Parts: sequence; structure tokens; C-alpha cells
Amino acid sequence: MGNLFVLLSKIKQMISITFFPIYGITVGLNYCDSKLQEIETPEGVEERVIQIMLFVFGINIVWQTNG
Repeated sequence: MGNLFVLLSKIKQMISITFFPIYGITVGLNYCDSKLQEIETPEGVEERVIQIMLFVFGINIVWQTNG
């Protein structure tokens, strides 16, 4: 559907919001971060993801922080 990128200069974060269709019906909330997945990130950057699913569409919210 689309991406929206916002750079917050005060706290130095990168936020990505993605809307996507769900082919079926579901309701739920997922959370994951780079430590849970044991992914190595450059220069101590941590990535976190919240995924919200509401019936026939979903929202991914991804943000990065400096450890």
C-alpha cells in the first residue's frame, strides 16, 4: 500500500509505517526486536517492530534507535 518515513532529529530515530492488506480475517499484535532475532546491526543500532493486524488490514511500525 504505502510507506511513510519520518526522521525525528531530536531523538535520532528512523520510523517506517507500512499498511498492508490481509487476505482473510485476523486480529493480533506482534512485537520483535533485533535482540530477539539475534541479528547483528551496525554501530549498535537496534531495530524494533510492532505489527498490528485488524481484521482485513495490518500496520507495521518499524523504528531504529542508537542502542
